[in-house]
Amino acid sequence: GDDILYANAGATNVVDGGAGNDQLVGGWGNEQYHWGRGGGNDVIREVSGGGFDTLHIGAEVSADQIWLQRASNDLVLSIVGTSDSLTLADWYANDQARVEAVVLSSELSLQTAQVDALVAAMASFAPPAAGVSHLPESYQSVLMPVIAVGWQ
Repeated sequence: GDDILYANAGATNVVDGGAGNDQLVGGWGNEQYHWGRGGGNDVIREVSGGGFDTLHIGAEVSADQIWLQRASNDLVLSIVGTSDSLTLADWYANDQARVEAVVLSSELSLQTAQVDALVAAMASFAPPAAGVSHLPESYQSVLMPVIAVGWQ
C-alpha cells in the first residue's frame, strides 16, 4: 500500500515499502533502502546525516535501465519502460539528504560523485517511452560510455 516508514535512529535499518507510493524516512543509522520494478512511486527523505546509507535496486533492473533526472532540488530515478520512480528528496539542496551509494543486484554501484555526470548526459534526451525496456539505440552511443564509467 501507500506507506510511511521511519527508520530507527542509530541502527542499521532495511527499509522497503514494497508496492505502492511510499514515503521512506531515514535517520541517523545506516539505512538500506530497497526499491525496484513494481515498487511504485516512492520518496526517500534523509532527515539527518550520519551513517552510510544505500539504495538497493532489485534483481530485474540493470544499469542501462535506470534513468536519472533532476527535478528542482530532488533526484528522481525511474526504471526505463515502467511508471516506477524513486525520488531522493532534497538531493541537490542538502548533502545530508543523499544516500552514499546506489547498488544493483549485480553488485555494480553508483557513487554519489558519479550521479551528476549521468544526470547531465541523460538531460540531453527525453526519458524513453513507456513499454520500452532498454535505452533506444539512438541514446546508446552517448549514454552507454557514461553509464559504464558511473556504474562500477
